[in-house]
Amino acid sequence: MIRVYGLYAFLYIRDILKQQFVKSKGVFMSFESNVYSAPKSDLNVDDSTGLNYFTRFSAWGVFGLSVITLGIYWIYWLYNRSNIINSFHPNKIASWLIIGFVTAYIINSLSSIVDAFVPANPIVAIVTLLSSLGYFVLYIMLVFGIRSRLSTVLGTSLNGFLVFFFSALYFQYKINEAIDSRATPQN
Repeated sequence: MIRVYGLYAFLYIRDILKQQFVKSKGVFMSFESNVYSAPKSDLNVDDSTGLNYFTRFSAWGVFGLSVITLGIYWIYWLYNRSNIINSFHPNKIASWLIIGFVTAYIINSLSSIVDAFVPANPIVAIVTLLSSLGYFVLYIMLVFGIRSRLSTVLGTSLNGFLVFFFSALYFQYKINEAIDSRATPQN
């Protein structure tokens, strides 16, 4: 008899609870909802600096890949990080500058190879000279453009001497330093 009353009480309470809603963390949930579903939450992290757009990668890896690929990775790194900066920074690096830099690098490389195999050709020598000059000017404009935007993202000033001579290595080192300092709790 007690079991019957216990079962009846259980069914009665279950029916009452089905009709009621339980307030949990500001969201009304029904008991009929799926208890195995993942809870809903806002996972958007407020990162006004833009540091979350960059990944941690070893500066030695940048150096090693640049040596192995004969400088092509260096150019890829600058191209890629310029586009990453443009994806979130309000002060964009001009797309003509990025594309012109890569194009000048390709023309400079090809004309240097042709100049090595076709000696004493003044047209090839002039193309090599002009492409080298154009590459140098666009390189300076691009790396110092990246420097100004990264300094605002990282919240620190970047050394112009190191930017000029070690651009991708120095930038990656400073990005890693900022990522590590953010991950480490400050005491």
